[in-house]
Amino acid sequence: MKTQTIAIIAVIATLTIISCGGSGGGASSVPTEYLHDAAGFKITAPAGWEMMDKSVETYEFRQGDYMLIEVGGFDLGKDLYETLNDPEFDYPLFLEDASLGFLKDYCKEAAITGYRVTLRNETSWGGMPAFRLKAEGFSAPINKTVTIDVLLAVNKSSCVAYVFASQIAKSKYDEASGEIETSIASFQVI
Repeated sequence: MKTQTIAIIAVIATLTIISCGGSGGGASSVPTEYLHDAAGFKITAPAGWEMMDKSVETYEFRQGDYMLIEVGGFDLGKDLYETLNDPEFDYPLFLEDASLGFLKDYCKEAAITGYRVTLRNETSWGGMPAFRLKAEGFSAPINKTVTIDVLLAVNKSSCVAYVFASQIAKSKYDEASGEIETSIASFQVI
């Protein structure tokens, strides 16, 4: 089972990292709901956040130079259905391992170094069991310490992983935390 967990983590991380691209839109002065038919979710972006990219699996929103939210839904393949639904499978441990693996790959891709986890929490998201991590590290692209917020859930019946990741300059995190929580709470699987 450990091999299957590692394979699932690798699939989630790879899909998330390669799913950039698309077209941007203007920032709205009111919260805006976005429906992502292909990835099977809808989410509300906070007022003032601009949709920068849309790919087959993800949306990316930004506000200013130091605040980023990415959210996506990734098909893991039906061959994992039996593994995810096996009564012997340690699902909470899988979610934690997958979240930590995603955080590691996300920080590598985003050039965030020296990160340390400040919160580890089992939770629920979109009606599914989930795992949430918060970390702090140094972002070379913006030359600032950032707070990274990662939330991961896997729909066992559809074998789709849903990932929320935000990267906010530490000095702006308190200001943005309410908007992040509102956006997370608005998430729905469709």
